[in-house]
Amino acid sequence: MHGHRNFTRTNPYFTQDRPDLPTSHPLRRFYDRSNAFVPADNFGPESILRAIFDWPAFSPFIKQVLDEEKFFPYADPLADVTVNLAEAGNGFPWHFDTNNYTVTLAIQNAEAGGNFEYSPRVRSTIAENYDIVEKVLDDDRSLIHTLRLEPGDLQIFKGRYSLHRVTPLLGSRKRYVAIFSYVEESGMVSSPQRAKELYGRVLPIHLERAGMRSDALID
Repeated sequence: MHGHRNFTRTNPYFTQDRPDLPTSHPLRRFYDRSNAFVPADNFGPESILRAIFDWPAFSPFIKQVLDEEKFFPYADPLADVTVNLAEAGNGFPWHFDTNNYTVTLAIQNAEAGGNFEYSPRVRSTIAENYDIVEKVLDDDRSLIHTLRLEPGDLQIFKGRYSLHRVTPLLGSRKRYVAIFSYVEESGMVSSPQRAKELYGRVLPIHLERAGMRSDALID
């Protein structure tokens, strides 16, 4: 398997800085993020992860649990089934997901750290509640739940409105988590820029769906 590493600094919303706001504001709180993704084309028909994702009963089960009306397997050949790899010092800082939900399968934990921490229903469709977000970022433990996922645990999590993170990892053993991706529209794939950032490569389908020539260069 070949993972692509990326290093970024991001706020909980994956947005640009807002110099017009106080430095304590959540939109101005930036954290280092470092991890790697093993793209989906590493997992062929013989892969257990691919077998799970393609199992006829799996997607209907996830859809029922999530109670989502618009629910389709991701059509991106690099991103429908991926593995997130992280090692000592890595983690995933506080953030909200840009999609409604995440489906993961724990494969291997680090020697220590790597706990899943979350603050449920912090924001809603009508209120961002920045004051509560700020308290979580300041480590108000009364607002934070901790979950230790073990290998084999399937997690189905709606992270668009619940602030969450993975705590920094410790030790020489790497952490592996499989990610099964579903979207709201049939046939969706990543943008060329997003594919390049996360997986280090751009395929013709990404360029075609973006209306770009197949020989276009992506910086």
